[in-house]
Amino acid sequence: MNKILYILFVLLFVSCRYDKEEAGLQAEFADVVIDTTITSAEHRPREIQYLFVHAIATDPFKGRWSAQRLKDFFTYERGWDRYGYHEYIDYDGRLWTLTPLNGDTKLEWEELTYNASGYNNISIAISLEGGCVYKNGRLEAKDTFTPAQIAKIEERIKFYKKQVPNVKILPHNAVNKSKACPSFDIKKLKI
Repeated sequence: MNKILYILFVLLFVSCRYDKEEAGLQAEFADVVIDTTITSAEHRPREIQYLFVHAIATDPFKGRWSAQRLKDFFTYERGWDRYGYHEYIDYDGRLWTLTPLNGDTKLEWEELTYNASGYNNISIAISLEGGCVYKNGRLEAKDTFTPAQIAKIEERIKFYKKQVPNVKILPHNAVNKSKACPSFDIKKLKI
């Protein structure tokens, strides 16, 4: 009974914390298909082929998102059993690990995220806080990223390129044309 009350409290707390800015993040993951056709027992580790760069589709000038707030969004708001990213870079350029990786070139069951439908079992995902601004009451895609965030994403991509030499670095919108994510041209990164 205590567990049920706790869950209800958390759900109420979380739902009160999020304002309409969450709509951007909701839209970002609206098309994600959770593959429930495979179980942990059936999963076979596969080589990492892609690193997707994401933005959480929020306006950092209207409210900041901590790593914990992002975790709560995935688990309590979306009801997922895992997060949407491996790493998160906040507006100050701080790196937060959401889903740890074990350091090899294959994705184990516990390392999978829901980041790009059809690619989840062969990709790692790093997301940046921001990527949108409010304009006329609506969220619009915009490069709102700080130099600290760009420096950190470049650092992380270089790290993963050493760890997984053949990894392809792609923006999320390379596999989902309906999205602006990550709201900037990753070809401008110094990687």
